[in-house]
Amino acid sequence: ELNPCLDWITPGRELLMDVLRRWPADSLAEMLRNLLGNLQHWRQGFPDLTLVHGERLCFVEVKSPGDRLSAWQEEWHDWLLANGLAVEVCLVREQVF
Repeated sequence: ELNPCLDWITPGRELLMDVLRRWPADSLAEMLRNLLGNLQHWRQGFPDLTLVHGERLCFVEVKSPGDRLSAWQEEWHDWLLANGLAVEVCLVREQVF
C-alpha cells in the first residue's frame, strides 16, 4: 500500500471522475474537439484549480499581486463561461513565503 502523501494516481483518478460527472457532456465534448483540433492553441491558459463541491464544478485562476490574466487565460475563461461553467479569479493580496 502506498503512502497517501505519495499516491497521486488514485486521488487523481477519483478527482477526474468527479469532474467528468459534473461537466455537462455537450461542453466537455466541445472542449475535447477544440483540444484535438488545435492542441497548440488550447494547451495554454487553463485555470490553475478545478474545484468540486457537491454537484458544483468551478475553475479558479490564482493571481499574485500585480499579476493579471494572460490572453490565453482570458480565452479559456470566456470559453468556460460561454459553456455554462463557473470560473473565478482568486487574487492573492500578499506574499506569504
